[in-house]
Amino acid sequence: MEKRRCYGCMELTDQPVCPRCGSGAVENSPHQLRAGTVLAGRFLVGKALGQSSSGILYLGLDQTRGEPVNLLEYYPAQDGRRNGNLVEPAGEQAAARFAQGKAWFARVSQLLAGERELAEVSGFRDGFEANGTAYRVAERVRGTSLDRYVRLRGGAIGAEEALRILTPVLRAAAAGHRAGMAHGGIRMDSIVLDPMGGARLQGFGEEPGANPGEDVLALCRVMLGCLIPEGQSLSACPEHVPGLTPGQEAALRKGLASSRKDRFASAGELCGALLGTRPEPAAVPGGSARMPEAPRKPGKKKWVWAVAAAALAVVLGILFFTVHIWKDASCTKPKTCVLCGKTQGFARGHSWQSANCEKAKTCIRCAMTEGQPLGHEWHEATCLSPGICGRCGKTQGDALGHSWVEATCTEPRTCSRCGETEGSALGHDYQAATYTSPSTCSRCGETRGNVRGYHETLSGSYERFYTNTVSGWCLKLDTPIQGCRKFTLVVEITSISYGSPEGVWKAFYRNGKGEWIDLGSFTLRGTSSSVTFTFDDPVDIDSVTATITGGGSFSFNKSLAVRDVYAKD
Repeated sequence: MEKRRCYGCMELTDQPVCPRCGSGAVENSPHQLRAGTVLAGRFLVGKALGQSSSGILYLGLDQTRGEPVNLLEYYPAQDGRRNGNLVEPAGEQAAARFAQGKAWFARVSQLLAGERELAEVSGFRDGFEANGTAYRVAERVRGTSLDRYVRLRGGAIGAEEALRILTPVLRAAAAGHRAGMAHGGIRMDSIVLDPMGGARLQGFGEEPGANPGEDVLALCRVMLGCLIPEGQSLSACPEHVPGLTPGQEAALRKGLASSRKDRFASAGELCGALLGTRPEPAAVPGGSARMPEAPRKPGKKKWVWAVAAAALAVVLGILFFTVHIWKDASCTKPKTCVLCGKTQGFARGHSWQSANCEKAKTCIRCAMTEGQPLGHEWHEATCLSPGICGRCGKTQGDALGHSWVEATCTEPRTCSRCGETEGSALGHDYQAATYTSPSTCSRCGETRGNVRGYHETLSGSYERFYTNTVSGWCLKLDTPIQGCRKFTLVVEITSISYGSPEGVWKAFYRNGKGEWIDLGSFTLRGTSSSVTFTFDDPVDIDSVTATITGGGSFSFNKSLAVRDVYAKD
């Protein structure tokens, strides 16, 4: 069976399940790169090892060297989304934050490449941009974490060994602080010891807002964890921690101070206090007085020199043909003997640092360049930030500032550019309803409810009506009106047998006590008329009627309607 690459450990296997790591087919999550993707034409992506708020860590393979590596992809969980292999901002609001985060990620790669101590301790190999985002390549260290190592040693190790292990970590942190970059997550389990005993610190630059003072506290806690068994504190120790000088113990206590202002401001200060006070090697005692030389016989000096020269020639000849003095491999040349020119192995190859806006692609070992700078990728200024380069984070100009649209009844004060709001909506300023209009907002004109009183026509049934002077038919309302202020009486002649309905009519209403109240006269011309009655004081109305008061002989049918009723509040 043809061998394939196992994406769980990057070893070659011809089995469906890898006998080395037990992995079958590796399927990463949909928002992660697919296993088998190749980046920068060189790095093969394997399984995803973990994800933080700012990035995704993958197992990778440097196909040029044939070595497993760690691949860290800038992928902010809140501000990023994947479109195929492409990583892009999750909307317009996230674009500026995405650009700034990517620029910080690329900037950290530049710092790691430029600081030898940082590169060695972090295992940094390369940094480049692809798929709309940035990547970082680091050596994959196969070792044990410092906390596990200390537990295997009984819970504590000596001060001399602790300082030996932590010295490169201290110096790397100091270099990072000098460059303006703090770690933000130094713990005993983030320090890995390789098989040769070297210490590697993972996670440099993954926390943009990390503070150097917190790194100092974390470094001192790691040292304390190496020196004192778990569960004990420095205050419970003897007067002096074994192996530490009084100056080193004072530095450790200062680095563990609870208040940041009482601690060292940076790892550089801590490094100087701890390492600068270590006992210097004892001076080499002065040699004894030289013994006087014995008198030499005349003529003996020449043959002594001849023998010495011959012996030296023999030794040099042996060395030339049997011993090599090697010069380390460079980017373009393999390891080479300076005596005979013999070579061993292969050239290291360039370790390229990706091009940035202002600098071409550059080898971090030999400073050779390739191609041209990328040039800035400017994002337009927003209300809160000036124009910013999506690659390096450099800014130009000024922020635009908000363009406020004043608050309304339903919307707070709002920026017309970015949609940011300030304060609260004004709320409606409703005025009381009147007899002609409902409750209305004085600002925007929105209405609610109805006008005061009723709009619909009231219905009822006819019954006999009579007083001492007139009689006829009245409209008894189905719904009596309580506290009426105004109503309109509509008279309509539905049919005429003979005579004419035109003339003077009188109107009446019956109150709740059953009393008929005279509303006065009105004139009917034609076959219909409407009369509006308004009351100074509210009245109760049970029935209404309209009766012609004079005229000749006539016979006709009429209908009455009550509408536009306004009752008391």
